[in-house]
Amino acid sequence: MFRRRLARVMLGTAAVVVVLLSIASSRAASAGGTASPIHGVMDDVSCQPGQCVGIGFQENSKLLYTGIQSWTLSHGVWSVATQPSTASKGLMSVSCPQHGMCVGVGYTIYETSNDRGFAERLDAGVWQETLVPASGSTFLRSVSCVSPTWCVAVGSTSQPPISAVLLQWNGTTWSHLTTPLVMPPSVLDAVSCLSLSDCMAVGFSKSTLLAEEWNGSKWTVVTPYPQNLGQTYYAPSALSCTSSTSCLAVGGVYTTTGRFQGVAWTWDGNSWTYAPTPPFVQDVLTGVSCTSPTACLVVGSHSPSDAPKFPPSALVEQWNGATMSPVAGAALGQQSALDAVSCSQANWCVAVGSITIRVGGVRPLIERWNGSTLNRMGALG
Repeated sequence: MFRRRLARVMLGTAAVVVVLLSIASSRAASAGGTASPIHGVMDDVSCQPGQCVGIGFQENSKLLYTGIQSWTLSHGVWSVATQPSTASKGLMSVSCPQHGMCVGVGYTIYETSNDRGFAERLDAGVWQETLVPASGSTFLRSVSCVSPTWCVAVGSTSQPPISAVLLQWNGTTWSHLTTPLVMPPSVLDAVSCLSLSDCMAVGFSKSTLLAEEWNGSKWTVVTPYPQNLGQTYYAPSALSCTSSTSCLAVGGVYTTTGRFQGVAWTWDGNSWTYAPTPPFVQDVLTGVSCTSPTACLVVGSHSPSDAPKFPPSALVEQWNGATMSPVAGAALGQQSALDAVSCSQANWCVAVGSITIRVGGVRPLIERWNGSTLNRMGALG
């Protein structure tokens, strides 16, 4: 219900939901955790040197949603962070501008379908809900913080006419930012901020991909993404910028042949262009983190076939500024997906998703990248 990433959609005629995830990596390496694993999914992660915070949701032994959940990695050990009441709420994105301080955004579902965006703030190990302006039904999909007192969250209204939403956090309150006039339906799916005067947000409007840029005083629509006639549905999932002239956006397209294909675009300060991606029968790219214009880690999932006997597998790729290539030895098994990745430096990244264990049940999947190989991190308690 609260699963954010495009990897959660059905890949092809198999109708295999990618959230049912994988068998262990051959290089499994424990990195702490408690003895009793949690059932659930980790949807997003934000890392600083020496610390990561992940968010997602928890399930009971019958795979029923029981509430949002967050975890903290500190000194190589994962621990559960205390959450406020989480009934009917889902966190979709988290951003940590410094150790011990994070902001997460998502939405609350009501029986009336009048969904409301909501936000939480992590400080000194405790999550507390922060008040979001109540101006109609909204989904908040992504957040990016440059300091504890400045963040931008993006999303859309959840009732027609569907329109993009932009919010700003000043450390105390959230407020609306004026959005450019774009014909609905329009949605912003991801945002990446470098400073108080430099942000990029991506999404889509009708059948056209949408990108908006913040210069410190206003948002403007920038040169749109290129499009191919063979693609009928565009869904950006994640965005990472390292400068005002270098961004990498990833996502998926639904083609006229009825398949999902992973796609990536680069921003050079003036326009967006397609970035070449490896060919797969079906794939979606759902997370990206860049430490420089020539060093990005990209995650998602792929399937070697659209037949039911080929469930999706987690996918990890590297972008070197010119080409995208699969990471060697990153086969994580069938029924697996990685939803998000965060790199504190080029040789230290954490990728998260979920895993279906042999005895049944979905559990968080965490992989650590050291610049050359992936290693499984320990089960969560």
